[in-house]
Amino acid sequence: DTVAIRVSNHPVIQALCKKFSGPIVSTSANVSNQLPAKSCEQIVKMFDDKVYCVEAELGNLGQPTQIRDARTAQVLR
Repeated sequence: DTVAIRVSNHPVIQALCKKFSGPIVSTSANVSNQLPAKSCEQIVKMFDDKVYCVEAELGNLGQPTQIRDARTAQVLR
């Protein structure tokens, strides 16, 4: 009954959103309970040819961004 929204300051993501004139809907680049993919090569190994990956530098975060409940600010992940 809720939705998660990620607002990115990554330049490639911002450029894609501007080109599409709106938000991009996606899922995380990982399978539940597995580490997130950090390269297009890893993504292709996880998902075969079912996804499209844009080669770009990763941000400098050590971990995936947090997901918080906007109503309570509780960290969910």
